[in-house]
Amino acid sequence: MIDLKRIRAVALDVAGAGQSYQRQDDLSELIWQLLERHYRMFLFSSQGQDTLSGEDFTHSRLVFLREEMPPSQAMLEAHAELLAPDTLWITDDEQLQAWLHAAGLPFLHLQPQRRPCPGG
Repeated sequence: MIDLKRIRAVALDVAGAGQSYQRQDDLSELIWQLLERHYRMFLFSSQGQDTLSGEDFTHSRLVFLREEMPPSQAMLEAHAELLAPDTLWITDDEQLQAWLHAAGLPFLHLQPQRRPCPGG
């Protein structure tokens, strides 16, 4: 169980945010609420074609991670908080989830996980 009281930063996967205006609005609202509560935010996309290069919004507690995930050693050195146990990762990307699990980092997913059918 993740102790949410210890969380100080959130690394949020915004893959597919451009699929609809409603999804964009929902993500924007979530990000603003977290920033207003003084969380540090790391935004990234697990979809390789979406590099977030067009994003130019700035905030003192907001960082756009424009590289592919899982993070490179250089990215981890530049943003040591990404490896901190008080940074919560939110992603539906299974490869990144496997990396987070192996690293012992807290993470959540938004979409229901696919489970194999019994006997199938």
